[in-house]
Amino acid sequence: MLSSKWTQISRKCTKFNSIYNKLSLHKQSGATDFDVYRAAKDQYHVETGHVFEHEKIWETVKDYPKWIKTNTFSEQQSKRSFGSCSVDVSNACTNIDLNANTDELPDGLNDIDEISPPQRPIGHDKARGLNDMQGKAKEDFKQMEMKQKVDIHNEITLKKYELQREHLKFLCREAEEDRMTNDLSILLASVDNMSPR
Repeated sequence: MLSSKWTQISRKCTKFNSIYNKLSLHKQSGATDFDVYRAAKDQYHVETGHVFEHEKIWETVKDYPKWIKTNTFSEQQSKRSFGSCSVDVSNACTNIDLNANTDELPDGLNDIDEISPPQRPIGHDKARGLNDMQGKAKEDFKQMEMKQKVDIHNEITLKKYELQREHLKFLCREAEEDRMTNDLSILLASVDNMSPR
């Protein structure tokens, strides 16, 4: 149920989060986070005409990187003196004096010829295609392996039948020899000891 309504909830939480972050940026001395929260709820009601009702969800998501406030350049300048050159690592914004002499830059920065843009991540369809190809390669390998096992099994079975056939031929020859020996012994037997009928 939450996944089907997430778009609406996310939109409302984003609106409330932006109001909360604006108010917390300009909160008065001595004001607590709860005071800012109450003021944000009131401001949300004024701006949207509705009461913000997703407090628990907002409390859960507000600390994730998507929801953490990053100051824009204009907001940051209002808190700093103009003309200062510094880096704020909490939100990765920088102020650089463009009129500064390049001789004053650190040695390592003068040697940079070109900064390559970050490599774009692989797209969903392409990644899926790669996974399909890898899956197909694995499947082909398994099929080839299975075919080899079946071929080996067939070869062993064929050898087994050939050995059984040879064994039967041997038994037939032995039985024929026994019969012939029996017939010869009857034919060569002396009839002198036999009584006539």
